[in-house]
Order: sequence, then structure tokens, then C-alpha cells
Amino acid sequence: MAFFLEVGWFIRQHKWRYLTIVLAIITASICSLLPPLMIAKLVDKVALQQNLGWAELWPTLAQLLLLAFATYGLRYLWRLCLFSSALELERQLLLKLYGHCCNMPAAFFRRHGTGKLLNHLNADINLVSQGVGNGVIFMVDAFVMSTLVVIVLATQLNALLTVCVLLPLPIMAWALKRYGKQMHDVSHQSQQALGNYYQNIEHTLSGMQVLKSHGYTQSQQAKVTASLETLTHANIAQSKIEAKYEPTTSLVAAASFLLTLAVGSVLVRQGHMSLGELLAFNLYLGYLIWPMNAFGFLFNTLALASVSLQRVNHVLNEKWPVAANDDGDVSMPEADLLEIHLPQGFKHENRDTNALHPLLFTLSKGQFQGIVGPIGSGKSSLLQLLLGQLKTEQQPCYLHANAKVAYVPQELALFSGSLKDNLTLAKQDATMAEIRQACQLACIDQDIQLLPMGYNTLLTESGHGLSGGQKQRLSIARAILSDAEVLLLDDCFSALDALTCRQLMVNLKCWLNDERAIVLTSSRLGLMRHCDSILELSERNHNLPHDALMAQGTWYSLHVGDKEA
Repeated sequence: MAFFLEVGWFIRQHKWRYLTIVLAIITASICSLLPPLMIAKLVDKVALQQNLGWAELWPTLAQLLLLAFATYGLRYLWRLCLFSSALELERQLLLKLYGHCCNMPAAFFRRHGTGKLLNHLNADINLVSQGVGNGVIFMVDAFVMSTLVVIVLATQLNALLTVCVLLPLPIMAWALKRYGKQMHDVSHQSQQALGNYYQNIEHTLSGMQVLKSHGYTQSQQAKVTASLETLTHANIAQSKIEAKYEPTTSLVAAASFLLTLAVGSVLVRQGHMSLGELLAFNLYLGYLIWPMNAFGFLFNTLALASVSLQRVNHVLNEKWPVAANDDGDVSMPEADLLEIHLPQGFKHENRDTNALHPLLFTLSKGQFQGIVGPIGSGKSSLLQLLLGQLKTEQQPCYLHANAKVAYVPQELALFSGSLKDNLTLAKQDATMAEIRQACQLACIDQDIQLLPMGYNTLLTESGHGLSGGQKQRLSIARAILSDAEVLLLDDCFSALDALTCRQLMVNLKCWLNDERAIVLTSSRLGLMRHCDSILELSERNHNLPHDALMAQGTWYSLHVGDKEA
């Protein structure tokens, strides 16, 4: 029952709805318990009088009909309230988990993976919703209904026979507790296997073209098949435990019926019970069959819901280190848009060597800042620190409190929809003139005009059908259109020809004014001569204009001649 304690915050949030549910359930259960007593009395009258007229029958029939309608209405009411509450919990958890994912850095997604997060958003949250939906139904039927039935049997019919009927119940309680523990362990393995399977499918489908080009589809299919077999074995193990519940409860119910017939016939023969009372007792015992089964379903449902909630909470409780002085109130000159201060450098999680050496520099309005360095020198890591996608416990990189940032990563993100929808992602109300101006600055407008549907051309997922250079220029145009004050470009010229690169650099210089700043990392070192200052990431981290950096005899000066734009 620990699951209900874990979702207690939601139950308290909707306490009046749940109070209505409980009252409706108890009232409906009482209404359903009255007919057997009424039938028992009617049977005893028939046994005594032999011939009953319509005048004696119709009051009882009218009461039975009234109770039937009342039970229907109450059951409809509490089921409607209960399942609407379960759906509301599902909605809140989906929003909470999605919002948490949106606020987490890039390392979070490398740790969990898209497939596993989708499993949390889909399967896990659905099982939690079932826990507060079907779980409550099973709990009510298992405890409330069975308790009321036992009270009626003991007080209105025969206490001795009631004790005899309850003798097999401790065996069922012991068995269900054991099954519940087994189910908790197995369901965790099953959900873990499902997440791994989703992850393999997501990787396979997203990289299908690469797999085909390398003839790697059979090998990848073997991996997917192996993960599917693991999932199947885990599900079969879970099904084996689930299959034990109903036979166990049915065996206990059969034992109770056998005791009822054996002991009840003796009590009737001795005159301690009437025939109508024995009939009513058997009818009430039938009411205990479903609660007994409900005990099994309850333990099964709560075991699955509890594991799924633990998995969701594991993601929600994952926190990332906050810098010692990261209080959002950093004193910076008005002219500066960002400041990078890493006195101890930066290390990735679980890495021993520095990804960035000690660093300190500022970016002012109107500045075009280039960042260069060998492969693995930390260019992308530096931009991710600026965006908050990576965290450090020391004094971090600061963006100006009011600065609006646009980021174009190496791994471009285009979405299903029209070109126009992709371009206006950060500015939904952009006019067509503004869209075209941004695309002209990004040197992509002419390419779009050549498409049959122009800006209304539909893109598939990840922009399939566009060249790598077109995707890069579309992403740059989207960033320009966002009216950002700081534009972070992470090696997004790699698929462009030299002529387009030079024109794009000229256009960006024209777009840049005294209120904006650009940070560009690129492996095309010849482009860096257009930057106002170039930061070379190395052990000493030089930050100088092109001519001054060339005079230093650094890594940049040795390689720039070989990599002209």
C-alpha cells in the first residue's frame, strides 16, 4: 500500500472528489447487499404460506428494482470521478516529466536516452494512472465489499458458519503477499527491458539510412531481436506470476463454498438456520468471490504502479550541480552580454582530464567572436556551458540577465511540418517579409524559391530530402529570425562551399550591430579572419585578433594557411 502514500499529494489535492468516491462506494456496496436478505425473507414466506399473492410480492419487487437503479447510479458516479482523477494524475505527471526534461542539460539525455524517456512518458505514467484508477477499484472491492459481506454474514445470518468460511483466507493472504514481492522484482526488470527495447528501436529507425549504406542492417537487427527476446522473457516471467493470482483465489473460494455446504447443511438439519438463510448465505458468499479475486488484481496492479512511479521519480529527482555563485544576480557591465570565468577549467562527468583549461573572457555588444582549437579542445563544451546544457560547481559562465540567445548546434534539429513552420519556431508571428529577409541573410532564400511549394514545402522528420548545407542555412536563418542578441554558431558551416561561406560571413557582419554579438566555432579556420577576436582553446587560451594571433606562432597560425575558406 506504499504506492498510495507516494501519490498522497494528489489524493490530498482532490480530497473532496475522493471523499465523494468513498461515500458513493460504501453506499453502493450497502445497496447491493440488501437484495439477498430480502430474497431470503421472501423464500421463507413461500416455504411457510405455499401460495403468495401479488399484494405480498410487489413491495419486495419494487424495492429490488429501486435498489438496482440506485446501485447503478452510484457505481456510475464513483467510477466517473475515479477515472477522471486518474486521467488528471496522468496529465500532471506528463507535464511534470516533460517540463523537467525541457530544463535538463544535454548530459541528461545522453544518460537516459530518447527511447527510455518515451517509455517513462508512455508506459510508466500509464501504469501509475492505472494504480489510482483500477487500483482503487480493486482495493475497494477487496476491503470494503468483503468487510461488509462478512459483517452481514456474521450478524444477520450465522456467526459460526462465517468463521468456518474465513478459515482458508490466511492461506490466500500469505500467497498474495509472496506473489506481490515477486511481481515487484519482475516488473522492474520488465520495464527496464521495455525501455532498452524502445532505445534500440529509436536508434535503428533514426539511423536507418546509415545502417543500409554500411550494410549493417542485419547486425543491428540482431541487436534489436536480442533486446526483444529479453523483453519477451521478462514479460513471460511477469505473466507466470500474474497467472498464479486467480487460481489461488479460486481455490480459496472453492474451499469456502465446500465449508458452507458441509457446515451449513448440518446447521439447517439441527434447526440453527433456515433454508432461506442458507440460500442467502450462499448468495453473499458469491459476493466474496470477486473481492477475493480483487485481492490478487490489487497486489498485481499496485506492484506495477509502484515500480513505474519509482522509475518516474528517479528521473524527476535527478538534479544537476548549481554553481556556488549561480544566484541569477550577477553584476555585469551593461555593454557585456556574457562572461566566461573558469579558474579551474572544466571536466566532463566521469572524466579525469580537463575538457577546458582555465579560462576568462567577456563578450561585448557588437562583437564577432571566433573560437578555434584542435579536435577535442572543448569548443562545443564551451557553448554548452554558456547555454546551461553543462553544469560546473565552480563559478560558471554568465549570460546577461536580459540577453536572448539563439543556438545553432552541430546536430541540427528540423521538425515535421512546412519550411515556414520550422523557420518561425522561435517567432510565431513573423511576417513573410521578415522570414525572407532572414533567409536572404542565411543564403537560403534562392534555394527555397526553386522548390515547387516554396516556403510551404513540407519537411519530413529531420529534414530528409534537404542537403546538409541547406539544413545548416535553414537553422541559421531560424536563429537570425528569432531576434536574438547573442548568436551561438557551433561549426555550422561545415557542409557549405567556400563561396557561400564567405557570403554568409559578410551577411552576418551586416546583421551584427551594436546591440548583438556572435560566437562562432568552426573547423574552417580561413573564416576566422572576419572575426573581431579569436579565442584559441589550448593550455594558455589566447584571445586575440587574427593578425596578433598569427604573430604568436600558435596552433592557429600553423594551421590557418591549410584551411582557407
